[in-house]
Amino acid sequence: QKKGAGGQKTPFQMLSQTDKPYRSQSQLYVILILLLIFSQDPSFGRDSFRRVSIPAVQWYKERQIKAISLGSMILVVLLRVITFNLNMLHDEFLLSNCIAVLLNLSPHIVQLHKYVATRITFVTISCFKRYLVLLAENGGIPEEEGDLSSPLGMHGEACRTFLQLIKHSVRPRCVEDNLHLVYALLVEQRDIQKICQHASMKQGDLAPIIDLIQRANNIIEQHG
Repeated sequence: QKKGAGGQKTPFQMLSQTDKPYRSQSQLYVILILLLIFSQDPSFGRDSFRRVSIPAVQWYKERQIKAISLGSMILVVLLRVITFNLNMLHDEFLLSNCIAVLLNLSPHIVQLHKYVATRITFVTISCFKRYLVLLAENGGIPEEEGDLSSPLGMHGEACRTFLQLIKHSVRPRCVEDNLHLVYALLVEQRDIQKICQHASMKQGDLAPIIDLIQRANNIIEQHG
């Protein structure tokens, strides 16, 4: 592997072998670019969630995953890549491509796996909390729109993308197919509502998420 400018090692090169999810950063780029190309075809998004199922994922070490759609598994991997990037690499090219894939897939998300629904909610909240810390360190001054050159901008853009992903997943025509996500949002509703109402997160219309939580709470109160 080549060293960075001035002979300095890149953040990826400074990681130990056990910390690296891929053998090289270039390998990660190639995989992600291929996934981006596939995701631009609407039929790929539809089929990955509706038609292609994986009986078991042997290589995933965090927990045992069975009977998951290809689309849900792609989301799990992208969430891990984004988290790894935000914590370790701070690579804006990597983040922008991950975001593009997520947004391409978001209109097709149905039958979201229970674990994935929980992960999306957890990662969104964790990302936002880190964003608030970075925002405070920046004197409360938010990043410029679309700026991925700083950790503040990267966390802000990632968090807004996760919220758009959630918003697409709970729109009226597919909310019944993503009840695991509805449940995850209800469990973490205090944090989710706080995120949706934060000034830096209001670039997209997030009212549908808040409305869904309120409607679900009303149903629970009425029917016990």
